[in-house]
Amino acid sequence: SAAAAGGGGAPQGGGPEEERTVRVDPSALGNMIGQKERELQEMSELRVRALEKAIQDREGTLEEAKGQFLRLRDDFQYNLRLLEERDAELARYDALFANMKQVLVDRDGEVSELRALIDELEGRVRTEQARCSELETYCADRVSEERMRTEAVKRARE
Repeated sequence: SAAAAGGGGAPQGGGPEEERTVRVDPSALGNMIGQKERELQEMSELRVRALEKAIQDREGTLEEAKGQFLRLRDDFQYNLRLLEERDAELARYDALFANMKQVLVDRDGEVSELRALIDELEGRVRTEQARCSELETYCADRVSEERMRTEAVKRARE
């Protein structure tokens, strides 16, 4: 194995493996450090670009969701307004129906009263017809009697 750069170590005892000291040129080390810094910078820039892209994607998704929410809200409000109008119309129809039902009940009552009046008047008519019939019979009998009397008087004069 190798010792740390710049260190001067002596081999440690005994085996075929011995430590070696690696000498690195300071300018090469500076170049390597510069290269690694550039690689880190490029990686950081890539990461930043990836994060910025992710943020843009999220913002786009958020804007899309906001638009969808606004459309849904508008649709909901429109549908709610339709339902409120329909409910108001149904309430008007319910009131009209209740009014018409009351009119029918009132008319049914009037019809019943009129039928009772008709029955009463028909009864009176029958009574008057019977009385008239009796009177006609009485009058016919009286006329017949008077004719017979008049004929008797005529015959007696003759």
